[in-house]
Amino acid sequence: MAFDPYSILPPFGWLFVAIAAVSLHWLLAKNLITKKVNDTAISFLNPLLSTLFFIPAVFLLGADFGFSGGNWLQWQNPGFAIAIISGLIWAASMLFNYKSLKHIDVSDSMVISQARIIFVLFISWTLLSEILTIEKLFAAFLIFAGTALCSYKYHKLKLQFSGVLYAVFGAAFSAAAYVLDKMAIAHVPILIFAIASSIPVMLGIFLWDRTALQNAKKAVLAFPKEFLAFGILLAISYTSLLLALNMLEASVAVPIYGTRVVLISLGGILLLREKTQWILKILGAILAFAGVVLIS
Repeated sequence: MAFDPYSILPPFGWLFVAIAAVSLHWLLAKNLITKKVNDTAISFLNPLLSTLFFIPAVFLLGADFGFSGGNWLQWQNPGFAIAIISGLIWAASMLFNYKSLKHIDVSDSMVISQARIIFVLFISWTLLSEILTIEKLFAAFLIFAGTALCSYKYHKLKLQFSGVLYAVFGAAFSAAAYVLDKMAIAHVPILIFAIASSIPVMLGIFLWDRTALQNAKKAVLAFPKEFLAFGILLAISYTSLLLALNMLEASVAVPIYGTRVVLISLGGILLLREKTQWILKILGAILAFAGVVLIS
């Protein structure tokens, strides 16, 4: 291992770096969408641009960055298979979320998607044998309630069962992907895993929308500086999240990571001047912060 990243920051420190970076990343994404950038192009560029930063990072930081599991270059290493499955599940999660938007409002889909915080508790309990306590359940519920309040926008409710079902599946699949990510990085170094899991995501999005690559090219040419920052922030966020997941329980790291919704919501008000309900956002932030304190 080239150097120990945990000598720089503890796992919770890396988790908060991940939250800050991904919040800035999504604020930038929201700003690009308001400039009429195709949302499928943005989803395709997420894994593509981050991978373009992960590859040189392997040479600069070493392939074994953040890894202490011994020789991983073995054909029977299960980490690579898990990485591919995780990437496919991430792609499926995105597609379910897109499908939900055809049937329900964006803010409703955002609220439902926060259910991943609850799903990850039970999936990590099942697959990773992480302990499920009343305190952890209550903390996760507080974070879920807080992030849901920050995601919600008041409007006349128009819920279709199919749209709700798609959003629930999207939340469940993303929760499963987080747990698989943690399983994989026990066998494969973080940067190698990040590259391996990004390929199925790109492939899945491209198969769903064959114009994704063309739209992505147009978007990058139109906003080169924005997408340079976009890729850097995403690479920092995902690397930091994996460093945190490597040392923390998924049932702790993922709910806390979910508080990025609070920062994105507040950042949208302060930086993008979005008009929204301040009381709901403040209440949501308080609930989410209480959950973080309880689960930490």
